[in-house]
Amino acid sequence: MKPNYTSQTQHPQPPASVAVERVDDLPLLISLQQRLGLDQIIDDVIPRHWLHRGLSIGQLVIGWNAHILSEEDHRKVAVQEWAHQHDSILSELFGTRLRPTDFTDDRLGQLLGHLAWDAAWHAIETHRWQQSVCVYRLIPERVRLDATRFSGYHTPEEEGLMQYGYSSHPPHQAQAKLMAASIDQHNCGHLVVTEVVKGDKADDTLYLPTIQKVRATLGESGLLYLGDRKMGALSIRAELARGGDFYLVPLASVGDVPALLEQCVKEVVEGPKDATLIYNQAGELIAAGYETTRGQQTTLPSGDVFRWQERLLVVRSLDEAHQQRATLEHRLTKATQELLVLTPKPGRGRRQIRSIAKLRQKADVILARYEVAAYLHYTAVQDVSVQTCYLGAGRGSANRPKHQKRTVRYQITEVVRDEAALQAAFGEMGWKLYATNQPQDQLPLDEAVRLYRAAPRRERHFHLFKDAPRQIQPMYVRNDDQIKGLCRLLSLGVRLLTLIEMVTRRQLSQQSATLTGLYEGNPKRETNQPTAVRLLRAFRGIHRVCLGPAHKPKWVTTPLNDIQRHLLQMLGLPEALYQPPKAAPSLWDRLARRGAQLWNQFCHTLNQGCCRPMSSGRSSTRSTATLAGGCGC
Repeated sequence: MKPNYTSQTQHPQPPASVAVERVDDLPLLISLQQRLGLDQIIDDVIPRHWLHRGLSIGQLVIGWNAHILSEEDHRKVAVQEWAHQHDSILSELFGTRLRPTDFTDDRLGQLLGHLAWDAAWHAIETHRWQQSVCVYRLIPERVRLDATRFSGYHTPEEEGLMQYGYSSHPPHQAQAKLMAASIDQHNCGHLVVTEVVKGDKADDTLYLPTIQKVRATLGESGLLYLGDRKMGALSIRAELARGGDFYLVPLASVGDVPALLEQCVKEVVEGPKDATLIYNQAGELIAAGYETTRGQQTTLPSGDVFRWQERLLVVRSLDEAHQQRATLEHRLTKATQELLVLTPKPGRGRRQIRSIAKLRQKADVILARYEVAAYLHYTAVQDVSVQTCYLGAGRGSANRPKHQKRTVRYQITEVVRDEAALQAAFGEMGWKLYATNQPQDQLPLDEAVRLYRAAPRRERHFHLFKDAPRQIQPMYVRNDDQIKGLCRLLSLGVRLLTLIEMVTRRQLSQQSATLTGLYEGNPKRETNQPTAVRLLRAFRGIHRVCLGPAHKPKWVTTPLNDIQRHLLQMLGLPEALYQPPKAAPSLWDRLARRGAQLWNQFCHTLNQGCCRPMSSGRSSTRSTATLAGGCGC
């Protein structure tokens, strides 16, 4: 037997590896921002420097936004490590390989500086709103304006944003102010315009500039603007009416408003006016009131006089009336207790009041402190005690002279409530004056009341801005441009959250459907008003596993459940976002595919060049072959 000297060369195979990557809601967040064209909008407004490499500014914005919403952390220092952990999915979503320097602190700081540029930011807000209208068909009808504050451990500077303002919580921290305008859509508000100003700036000076920006962004007139009492200034109402818009604001209790309110309340309590009962959507009685009209006028800067008609809504909120009644009852109870304790029974260490004038003085102080002098009446009696005493020192005897010692004290024996006065006061509780210039056929009294009472639900974006997952407090930046840029970046995330809520609620309303499985511990609970935070939590636990060598990986993704597929469908996103990426074809596969393409082209050219028109005498065999795709010659 011949020895076999032929040896087979064995090439070492690369070791197989297993990599697990948690994706959760990252594909949804990034793809939704890409569908809105946010990255392209920012790149068009803020051109990149010619030395800038890697991800563009717009891609950095949507990537950082996805990190903040997914990780609930807006610190710059945590983004680079997060991007390294999600390198594969981020590279796939952005369509380019991530560089190690894409999400560094320096680059993110430069990004905040770009967003702090006012002209660029206003252009971004306008284009983003227009893109949202095109993609999701948002139709503005009402605009709400309000301001909020956020604080930090900053040292106030003379011209800086962080200043000591007028907020009582927390009073020892410097703060900045955010003025925001939002539209109402499906029981939630969507931010349209934001402005970051000094923390000590008054709110009433911010409304007119914000209204001008809203008009420029939306490009529409005839909208209804809602705000708090600070928006009820005559100059602001005149500007809205002169611009063809409408307003609905409560009137502050200054100037002649308290006297006007008292007169309007007397007309319905004592006079001939009848109050209209107002119910909420559940059929519960919530308010009562009536309306009247009056003429208004103001002098414009040009010297012209502008006049318009205004409706006064005289509304009594039952909840507020009962709350004021409860507060009054608490004050009555406290005042009654202090009046009775004012004159204790005689005893050791208990001081007695010997003068009626002193008693009345102390009782009036108590009644004035609790503001209940008109509702409480007390009865004071004089208590005289006579005691027989011996004159001089020593023991008493039958023959010693005596005298009588007379002691006078005053005691409050009874505190009575004036029920008639209390009932009359309760009838005047809970009343407010609202002003609007929108016609009655467009905004009836009951609809105006329900609309204004929905303000806490519509202004949830302030809670989203200050609480998790955005949670701007505490703030980890100090320079003014960084503070302004961070606020604007977080406002983009709030817009994304409210957009998710609006779209899903609109879809559920159109389908008359509900969602289940969003609440921990109660998976059967149904809701047609889901919040964006709970919708994003539904995507937790989705992983991608990479099997095999690095040059030929095989991806396996956690399958989507019914809720996740339904949410993607409502948001207009494909399920392919969560499908594993297709493996890149090898060199031999590409060569084989190219060879097949060249062969098909050669056969097609050959068929066109050699085929001739058939005569009637040719056999049917050739015709059959030609139809089958061959030459047939």
